[in-house]
Formats: sequence, structure tokens, C-alpha cells
Amino acid sequence: MASVPEAPSVHVCSSPEQLVRQLKALPPVPKIMLRLQPMLADCNTDINDVANLIRLERSLAARLIQVSNSAYMGLGSRARSVEEAINRLGFREVRRIVSVVIGMHIMEKPLPAYGIDARDLWRQSIACAIAAELFAPNMGEDGDAAYTLGLLHSVGMVVVNAWAAMVAPQTRLASQGYPDDCTQAERALLGFTNADTGAELLRMWDFPDSVVDPVRAQYQPVLASTQPQLAHLLLVSRWMRSAVCDPAMPQVMPDPRSMSVVGVDESALRDAVGLVRERLDEATKLLEPS
Repeated sequence: MASVPEAPSVHVCSSPEQLVRQLKALPPVPKIMLRLQPMLADCNTDINDVANLIRLERSLAARLIQVSNSAYMGLGSRARSVEEAINRLGFREVRRIVSVVIGMHIMEKPLPAYGIDARDLWRQSIACAIAAELFAPNMGEDGDAAYTLGLLHSVGMVVVNAWAAMVAPQTRLASQGYPDDCTQAERALLGFTNADTGAELLRMWDFPDSVVDPVRAQYQPVLASTQPQLAHLLLVSRWMRSAVCDPAMPQVMPDPRSMSVVGVDESALRDAVGLVRERLDEATKLLEPS
């Protein structure tokens, strides 16, 4: 791991909040996601209100129409407008696509400090999201909300990577594998982890505690202050992410307490690997150029 050199405009941070606030190259606040999610969850929402909001984000509007026209969707004739695409896909599918596309803007970037390329980061994020959505009903949690939580679970790595690029571009943070990932190297460098910086960024973006708290406690769910169930869900979903995306299966299973909270055992987790991998492949196809 590279040492942190002196820098005139950037200094070693004493807290996640200080680190986040001194960065200028972070992704924009995903306000459209925050506004669209409750609208899409309400079956009484006027489709024109949804379409008008989506049209404000050109790349999202274009991708939504592209997906609705994809041969993968098997829907026949081509949609020509956002309204047509929403009508054909339905609110639930639109909500998923909104999350995935906005997640791509945030998470589809190479992270040299972690040795992760853009495609791998995106696949890891989607795999965790799919797993969280799959297991959420076991706990009485909303699957769509769990999907967003899983999608953004490692957003703190984007923050740490951006800081390292400014302070010490040669920094490399080694992963210990599941369940700790790169937290040991992060603590040695910063005194805190990507979970801390991710939670702080999400808080500054005005995400609710149901997202911020489990992201912060994803490595130690017992430390969750308001959402321990969702923190346990993330810990289990990260195992599935590693099982699907890493070259070898994780050598360590999730903490038995977390598996108990989520309502799965070792056998159920291993049985679900193929399903999550299949859904990840489908998500990848969904966003390929048609």
C-alpha cells in the first residue's frame, strides 16, 4: 500500500464526513431516483407525471426506450416515446430500470485504488442488489427497496478511490476477501472504511435511514442503530455477490446470526447462487446495445 504524501489542498481526513466534503469529483446527487421511487411505488401515480420527470434526464429516457425496444424484452413493435415505454414495461420494471441506469452512472467507473475495473464494479453492485431483492421477502422487507440498498452498498469505494486519486494515486487497497473485503487496508489508511464514507455520502444525498444505516453497518450489523435487519441482509447479500462475481467461492459463510435474521441457511444460499447468476446475466443483456 502506498503511503499518503503531503498535499497542499487535500489532507488526511479525520472523519468520513470530512473526506466526502473535500471531494469535488463525486457523482451528482441522484435526485431523480429519490423522486421517482415513491411515484413508481404508488399505483395511482399519473403516468404523465412519471414520463415528465424521466424526460428531464436524457440518458435515462433514451435507455428506457432502448430497453423497451430490446429483442430481449420480446415485446414486438418498437416504442417511440417515454410514455409508450412505461406503458409497455409497467411501473415495477421501470422502477428497476431507473435504479440500474442511475446505478450505472454512479458505480460503472474503474477504481484503480481497489484494482477493480468498471464492468466488475457494476456486476458486483447488481449481484448484491439482486440477492438483497431475492432474500428481502423472507424478512418482510420490500424487495424493490432492498434492491436499491444492494445496488448502492459499495458506493463508499467510489468515494475512497476519488480521495486516493487526489492524495496518493499509487495507493492500492488489498482485499482480504469476504466478509471483510478491503476494510483492513482502508482502516490502516484512513481510520474508517468504505461503509462509513458510503453512508456519509448517502446521508448528504438525503437518502433515508433505511439506506444509510445498513450501508454503514454492513460489515458489523450488530452496530446498526435503526435498521439491523437490513444490515444483516447486506452482509448475506455480499456473500452472494462474492459467490457470483469472484473467481472462487468465498471460503467463509455469512455469520450464522445474519443468516438466521435473513431466514436462510448454508444450503439455501448455495442453491441460490445459480439463480442470482442467471438474473445478473439477464440484467447485463438488458443494458447491452440493441
